[in-house]
Amino acid sequence: PNQAYGREKLLAEERAFLRQYAWQDKEHTMAHIPIERGIELMAQREMKIAWPINAASAGENSDSPEAAK
Repeated sequence: PNQAYGREKLLAEERAFLRQYAWQDKEHTMAHIPIERGIELMAQREMKIAWPINAASAGENSDSPEAAK
C-alpha cells in the first residue's frame, strides 16, 4: 500500500468537505457551509466565541494567573 497516496487522497477529501455546502442534519435544518464563508459571516456579524476552557484539558497556560504564581 502506498501510504503517501492514501494520505493525499484523504487530505483532498477533507479539503473538498471544507469547501462545500451540505445538510448536516436536514430534519433539524442544520447545514455545514464552506469554512471561508463561515469566517466571513462571523466577521460581518462581529460574532465572538468564548471557548470553554477546562483547566484539566487545557494543561498549563503560561498566560493564566495561576501559571504566574
